[in-house]
Amino acid sequence: MSVIAASHHPSFGAVLKQYRTNSGFTKTDVAEAIGVTRNTYYNWELDRNKPSFDQIILLSNKLEIPISELFGVPSTLSEDEANLLKVYRSLSPRGKILCTRMANQIQLTENEESKTIESFQSGLFEELGSSG
Repeated sequence: MSVIAASHHPSFGAVLKQYRTNSGFTKTDVAEAIGVTRNTYYNWELDRNKPSFDQIILLSNKLEIPISELFGVPSTLSEDEANLLKVYRSLSPRGKILCTRMANQIQLTENEESKTIESFQSGLFEELGSSG
């Protein structure tokens, strides 16, 4: 009988602390931003208590934590996708608009290139078929 080991992921509180410290916020900064006492927030980081659903949403927004990460759900994003998302989230509203426009233009260009290649291949096969 084999036992499958559970994958290790940081606790809820450890994820909170990691994102808070990486963001440069103090416990007081985060507590005030979401409307709780510093002690309440500190207890979340120690995994003594858990915030309410509404507070989790506020924490996620303030610290830019994917909610799935707070609960140890593996990300479906590749490392490159996660890095792009992180860069996108750091952009100003104008930067986000420009980024979205650029991505849309790249997508249109790639779609047109794909259609051109398919059309060329189709024509080539038709020529090869009729010449034999």
